[in-house]
Amino acid sequence: MTDNFTTTTSGIPVESDDHSLTVGPDGPILLQDTYLIEKIARIPVEVVIASEFRYSDPILNDRTLVLAISQSGETADTLAAMEEARRKGAILWSIVNAIGSQAIRVADGFISMQTGPEIGVASTKAFTAPLVDQYMLAILLADLRGTLDEKTRRALVSDLRLVPDLVGRTLDREGEVELVAHSLKDIRDCLYLGRGINMPIAYEGALKLKEISYIHAEGYPAAEMIFFTTLAHESFMAVSFSWPFSPMRRARSRS
Repeated sequence: MTDNFTTTTSGIPVESDDHSLTVGPDGPILLQDTYLIEKIARIPVEVVIASEFRYSDPILNDRTLVLAISQSGETADTLAAMEEARRKGAILWSIVNAIGSQAIRVADGFISMQTGPEIGVASTKAFTAPLVDQYMLAILLADLRGTLDEKTRRALVSDLRLVPDLVGRTLDREGEVELVAHSLKDIRDCLYLGRGINMPIAYEGALKLKEISYIHAEGYPAAEMIFFTTLAHESFMAVSFSWPFSPMRRARSRS
C-alpha cells in the first residue's frame, strides 16, 4: 500500500453534515468502525446490530450512509437491514469477503476483504481484514473532507505498513502463548478489559475464548472493572488491554 492509495468514491458522503450508520452481525467490528471513522474522518457514526436494525425504526435519509459488514454477504439479518436502509433512501455500502454475494450485489458500492474462504466461525481474518478496510476508508474520507493534514495522514499510513511485520512477530511468540495457556487451563471464567479502540478488542477476545475453548468469558470497558472487584478476586481472571499510543496523538503532540 502507498501513501496515495485510491479507490472508487462515487456515492461516499463527504459533506460536513453527513451521518454514517454501520450494521452487521459482529458487534466488536462495528464498534471499531465507530472509533476509526469518528476519530479520523470526523463523521458521526451509529452502530446497530443487524438483527435489531429493522425493529428500531432507524431515522435515515439520502444523506445517511449505511455500511453493512459481513464475511459471507449472505447473513439473513444483515440483508434484511440493508433492505430496510434501501427502503428508507439511505446510501448503501458494504464490506464483504465473499465475492458475488447478495450484500455486494444490492449495495451502491462495496469494499472486498479478499481474505479467502472462511474455514471456521472463529476465523481471525474475518475480524482483522475489515479492521484494515475501515482504517483505510477512514483515512480516505478524512482526505476527501479535508479533516486530516498531510503529516498526520502519512503517519497513519506509515503505521499500517508495519502490520505484516507485527503479525509475524506475534506468531513467533507461540511458545509464550503455550505457557500462558497451560497456566490458565483450569480457569472457569475470564474477564477481558479494554479502553478506547481496545474496548472492542476486549469484546472480541472474550468471544473468541468462548467460541474455541467454551470457557465463560466477558468483555468490558476497563473503567467498569470497579463494579467487578469482588467477582474478579473470587472467580475471574482479568486480561487487561491498555490504550495504544496513537499516531493521531503523536502528530498532535508535535504540532
